[in-house]
Amino acid sequence: MRRLGPNQATQLLALVAGFLLIGNLLVVRSVREVTVVVDGEPTTLRTLSGTVGEAVASLGIDVRPRDALSPSADQPLVSGDTIEYVRARPVSITVDGAPRSIVAPVLTVREAIEYLDLPHAIQELWVNQSLTRPTAGGTVVRVRLPRDVTIAADGETTAVTTTMRTVSAALKEAGIEVGPDDIVEPGLNALVEDGAMILVARVEQETITVDQAIPYETIERETDELYRGDSRVAQSGVQGVRRVTYRITRVDGAETERDELSREVVTEPIPRIVEYGTRDYPPGVNGIDEGLASYYGCGDGFDGQRTASGEIFDDQAMTAAHRTLPFGTIVTVESHETGRTVKVRINDRGPAAWTGKLIDLSCAAMIELAGVTDGSHPVTITW
Repeated sequence: MRRLGPNQATQLLALVAGFLLIGNLLVVRSVREVTVVVDGEPTTLRTLSGTVGEAVASLGIDVRPRDALSPSADQPLVSGDTIEYVRARPVSITVDGAPRSIVAPVLTVREAIEYLDLPHAIQELWVNQSLTRPTAGGTVVRVRLPRDVTIAADGETTAVTTTMRTVSAALKEAGIEVGPDDIVEPGLNALVEDGAMILVARVEQETITVDQAIPYETIERETDELYRGDSRVAQSGVQGVRRVTYRITRVDGAETERDELSREVVTEPIPRIVEYGTRDYPPGVNGIDEGLASYYGCGDGFDGQRTASGEIFDDQAMTAAHRTLPFGTIVTVESHETGRTVKVRINDRGPAAWTGKLIDLSCAAMIELAGVTDGSHPVTITW
């Protein structure tokens, strides 16, 4: 074997060292350091992989079709890259009670709801749990969509948007208090429907006491103090008083019900008593009456005036005025004080009813009956 000289050996060692140095530099330059975020948890990876997919696979991750990987698996791996990987997981979501199951790469409740692509902003929805809660361990999310309803209460109508499930909760959210007797339609436990009208009727009750009149009865009885066909009121009727207590129910201010709670008689009624005559008229008498007699004439200006019958009044003639007896009727007038009687002929009308007088005698008839001119003389008349 040919032996190398000292210079040749030195050159050969330098050449080998150079090749080793270049190989080491090439190995160092092929190692890449990247950050891999798996289901939100970051880790640092030093790898010789050339693509994103190879780097993830080196961690034992099998990327399935529904998983999310960014950048995509075929992208070249560059040192300093951040790779995000989220496994697809099942999440149960009910939207207004309708179940919807998804399998998607979502880490939080918010992402799961956004994955549904609902036609509402997430802040408009009602969600049964925190939006930041992780979607792990068979998470069940309940979502209610907003509903537009109209509330009519206390004389006002208000349009509101609510995610409350029941009418009771929607009213409370709107700041409308409901009393124990108030009427709510639909009922407080009814589910809120989109476009619904919620009516609140205020119910108030109060107790009142009123006094009511008790009608009196009319009692009829006979008396021989009166002639047949005549009658008189022996006792005026007086209504009694009944005190009644009611419970009044009003709906929105209008009375709808009145329940009687109690009643008591405060004053008993006094009956009206009417007496009817049974006494027979004297023979030859067609009618009889009692009352007060007045007179006219005697210089009061009536003498010479025309009477209601058309005759000229003569205060010295034996005539009289009566409200109803036919003209020409002969009437016997008897004084209760003197016992005297006079016969007069009816030829005029009077006296006025408001005076309370029965008959109006001529001046001459009154003087003959009583001896004086008396404007209120008690008499009995027959005809």
